[in-house]
Amino acid sequence: MTIVVGVRVDDTIVLGSDSQAHMGAQKVPQNKLVSTTSGELIVGVAGLAIYNNLLLKYMNSVEHKVPVSKGEVVDWVFEFYDFCKRVYGLQKSYEDEMYRFGDVVCGMVIGTRGGLFHAGRSFDITEYPDYIAEGSGADYATGAGYILSKQKRRMNRQGVISAEATALYKAEHMVQAACHHSIECGMPVNTLSLEVSV
Repeated sequence: MTIVVGVRVDDTIVLGSDSQAHMGAQKVPQNKLVSTTSGELIVGVAGLAIYNNLLLKYMNSVEHKVPVSKGEVVDWVFEFYDFCKRVYGLQKSYEDEMYRFGDVVCGMVIGTRGGLFHAGRSFDITEYPDYIAEGSGADYATGAGYILSKQKRRMNRQGVISAEATALYKAEHMVQAACHHSIECGMPVNTLSLEVSV
């Protein structure tokens, strides 16, 4: 497992993740953040490493519209999982028709020009105005995000730190909190950022 966080401050979104993956009992380094070549879409995957690899291939080899609105993000998430199922043969493992892909074992944090979104493992898509965490240590990262959100106004009011620097600081410290408290997360922190439409 892993930790992926997203932070929005004004017109900046920063995604952060740890860099530890597990291959059985072995820990290996892996970057869990993926960006389109245009930089208009950034995605972090928490779950099995295979989904990160498939996402990288999907985002760089398939023509798709970069999602902006929540509805477009919903469509994009389903297109990605359709790609996984069609191209790589991921099969449904549960009889319950409520789950379109029963064997999906990942959640995503998605940053677009339209906002910050979370795609849960049951395909619920939620937009977040300020921060979100997914994966191992998410409770710790969310707690850090709450504390850091209280500092946001103070830092910005003084005009000392830019929105991008503030979002980067928050994302890094949210991931560090998860790494400090969860054995399934490991340093160093990786980050990606983009500017959103205000």
